[in-house]
Amino acid sequence: MNLRRAFGTVAGLALAAAGMVGLSGPAWAALPFATPTTCTFQTFNTGNYLTAVGGGGRTTDVIHSDATVPRSWERFTLVDAGDGVHVGIRTLTGNYLTAVNGGGLQTDVIHSNATLLQAWEKFALVRQGGDGFAIQTVDGHFLTAVGGGNRTTDVVHSDATQVRSWELFRVQCNLTTVPNVQGFDDGSARNSITGAGLTVGGVTFDNNCVDVRGTVLFSTPGAGATVPRGSAVNLNESSGVDRSGRPCIFR
Repeated sequence: MNLRRAFGTVAGLALAAAGMVGLSGPAWAALPFATPTTCTFQTFNTGNYLTAVGGGGRTTDVIHSDATVPRSWERFTLVDAGDGVHVGIRTLTGNYLTAVNGGGLQTDVIHSNATLLQAWEKFALVRQGGDGFAIQTVDGHFLTAVGGGNRTTDVVHSDATQVRSWELFRVQCNLTTVPNVQGFDDGSARNSITGAGLTVGGVTFDNNCVDVRGTVLFSTPGAGATVPRGSAVNLNESSGVDRSGRPCIFR
């Protein structure tokens, strides 16, 4: 079952139960994740990821919604805002996302240059079913991925009072980055992978005499990929012998 169909089912049930009306007040909300935790925000309609352009620190051209792979600029850290309901959404640079004026806007909607977690930097993640969430600003509006996502201009609005498909985001948290282990020996690669909160999966061997035996040629997923902690990283290593089984000779 594809993401849209599966997610649409659970989200539709949740929205029907909510009566498709704007939710207000903090009583229905609570922190859905232990914080701090690193997360990605994926648009429901197009399956793209939100990007903090430049990693943060901006007041114009702040957010894109066209990324197809979550990398560093697509990772955000959720920080407890201290009230048990709201979180700050921190970018790679350590800045916080700000809902300008607290929400209710269609232009100049989001900044990413705040260095302190104050009122306009507080958001509530409202679960809509499974890993689907609406992102609510401090004034009670919801963030909208304009066009459902896949945009680099007019990307986000903050004036929605109802949670519909464009206000739905798939939130995946407790993420980490696959380290670059190319050129490492097997033992060093394993240490680096486990140190990143990952596990070593399968190991395959290359017979092209690229490097000495046990040298890592590449990993799958590749270096820099954003994956859940505990995921397996597969290694491809030099076997030290050629395709005829003869020891490689390096000059």
